[in-house]
Amino acid sequence: MTAPAQTAPAHERADHGSYQAADTAGINRYLWDLGRAAGIIPAADTDRGRWSAAVVHQLRTDLPQLLPRLDALRPLGARRIAETLRQVTGVAAVAAEDVPILADQGLLRRLGTFEGHPTYGALEAEQWTDTAALAAVVGERTAWIEASLSTAGAAKACPWAETEDEFTWAVEQRGAVPGRLGRWAVAAVEALAADTELAELVEGRRLIPGERAADLLDISYTRDFPYILAAGWLEPAGSWSKRAGTVRTVEVRLYRTADVLALRERAGVDWEAVRAVPPGRTSALRAHTKKKPSRAELARRLATAVAEQHQVPVHLLHDNVQDTWSIACAPQNELPLTRQLLLAAADGSADLETLARGLRLKDARLKTLLTAREVSAPGSGLVIDTETTDLYDARVCEIAVIDAHTGKTRLNQLINPQVPNRATHIHGITNAMVADCPTWEEILPKLRRITRGRRLLAYNSSFDLGVIADHTRAVGRRPGRLGEKASWWCLMNARSVWEVHRDYKLYGPHRALGDAQAARDVLLSIAEGKGLVTITPAGPADGR
Repeated sequence: MTAPAQTAPAHERADHGSYQAADTAGINRYLWDLGRAAGIIPAADTDRGRWSAAVVHQLRTDLPQLLPRLDALRPLGARRIAETLRQVTGVAAVAAEDVPILADQGLLRRLGTFEGHPTYGALEAEQWTDTAALAAVVGERTAWIEASLSTAGAAKACPWAETEDEFTWAVEQRGAVPGRLGRWAVAAVEALAADTELAELVEGRRLIPGERAADLLDISYTRDFPYILAAGWLEPAGSWSKRAGTVRTVEVRLYRTADVLALRERAGVDWEAVRAVPPGRTSALRAHTKKKPSRAELARRLATAVAEQHQVPVHLLHDNVQDTWSIACAPQNELPLTRQLLLAAADGSADLETLARGLRLKDARLKTLLTAREVSAPGSGLVIDTETTDLYDARVCEIAVIDAHTGKTRLNQLINPQVPNRATHIHGITNAMVADCPTWEEILPKLRRITRGRRLLAYNSSFDLGVIADHTRAVGRRPGRLGEKASWWCLMNARSVWEVHRDYKLYGPHRALGDAQAARDVLLSIAEGKGLVTITPAGPADGR
């Protein structure tokens, strides 16, 4: 007895378009299209090319049986297909690399791509029966892997290749290409490894630093190699950055090995005589070239030109940490050093113009050094330190003034305000010590007389300036230049610019005179000016 024909509920429309039918039947539109292409979804059955309500109703009724078949039509990547084939056939060695070969042989359908990767039909994999064909493809792949090497393995097998990039470049010169899976036949790799001409090509293009270049020539890197560069026999072909210490990097020049080896045959060079020169003696290569002047020599030449042209002293400072040169005139000179002025002083010299473009014109360290020398000159600066009753709203209980140039004590006096115990614990000054001492208004005239026309220096100038100005106002006097920031120079700030460390504490005895002397020591260490070169003009020529 046949099953009665399905009829659609009375409330449904008579027929449906393609996606209307899919939606009504409860089938994903993507699976609907795949099912139509595979013949699982029946064709439209009305004269208008639409699906009747009865057919759609039947599809909805059969949905539990249809969905697994439709789901099997989903495209899968090679890895998922390989997993399915392993489960269905029991061939455990199936890999994703085998799937494209199976598709090439027409055993799997390619459905398209997803994010650039090919996709394949899952249905064929789930219904796979040809285990022998699958085993043959897997066997061919495993045999090829055993008889071949990856690019990394091939590079290691060639003694002339230090990196994979060198191997890749070398095989391109021979027009060689890898086989299946990007692998190289062992026999082909062995032939490449024995190719001595190819080995010379690879070594010749290799970039090496100057030390290695000197080793290849069997000469001294420090004594002989600079003359090779000065002669223009060898030009750098690249560079790489190398860390030098903790705060600086340097560019290391690299040279092509073939260019270095070619120097062995350079005409007119007796390499045996070069190698025979005893240690400590000048290189025999000096006869072939004049060594270029160092940056220090060029800096002196340029500074001398500026000094002579403008009749002013010129200062140069070399920073060993940054490996830079700075240039400046003394603060009292009115000559503004500009890049254009330096280039004019170079007078067309390419070496001097290159240096002029690299010199630092407004260097804080050089400015600090020159100021330190200026304020420590005879009759210029006075170093001041105070001990106070507190850090805030404080009064001066001791003051010391010493000559920055000679170190002579100009003033060392206890002052009589009340000293709280918390301050005594720091500097040791007690009320008993200051009881018979002069007051601030009594000391102030002498302090003004001593400091008149002098630059005032203090380790923490903002503190000492503030205390002196506040105390002066508190006794009904005007601070005058003692309260003007322009009259003071802060030695702690100067030290932070000049020295390369973070401990800027002044290790004095916490008494005014001792701390002033310690501050003067800081000033003198800056004024000493390690790395400073001063070029003084010889004087105007006759007739000027």
